[in-house]
Amino acid sequence: MMKIKGCGTALVTPFKDGKVDFESYRVLVRRQVEAGIHFLVPLGTTAETPCLTDEEKVELLRITRELCPDRPVVVGAGTNSPAQTIRNIRLLEPCGPDAFLIVVPYYNKPTQEGIYEYFKAVAASTSKAIVVYNVPGRTGVNLTSETTLRLAGKVALCGSCLGNWLTGIKMPFSMSSARIVAFAASTWALRLAL
Repeated sequence: MMKIKGCGTALVTPFKDGKVDFESYRVLVRRQVEAGIHFLVPLGTTAETPCLTDEEKVELLRITRELCPDRPVVVGAGTNSPAQTIRNIRLLEPCGPDAFLIVVPYYNKPTQEGIYEYFKAVAASTSKAIVVYNVPGRTGVNLTSETTLRLAGKVALCGSCLGNWLTGIKMPFSMSSARIVAFAASTWALRLAL
């Protein structure tokens, strides 16, 4: 796995006449690579993934990997269903992503124990790193710092988009020797080495 660090771009999926515009997507990926972006995030929540077929998802990831062979690719695979998330991982893993971006299950509003069990099952389905994507404004539930620390021992990489950044700041440092990486959706990022 390539080291995931620096600034990454969550890629949108362009459409034209109701279909994925793969040529415009190529232009978008090339522009990011030429601009010096450190890693790319295809098929995340900004990529209209619920509107994509499995074949379109595979093709978008294949194009990303083809045009970005020397930089990390963190591909979105999360859904609100553990079974579907694991199916997405199995579908996308052969295309060579470096890590999977997995959103906290949306719509279902799981308990913290439910979130923990979801990510534990997802992490057990792959040897690739898992980046935990916490976006409570979209999912309806916030991943707590306690659950994040529990997950740190189960996933290869535990990252969190700072949906509620104060939760991350209050994280009890003495609870774990795991490494937690917190990603921010703005120009700053918080990195905690526990």
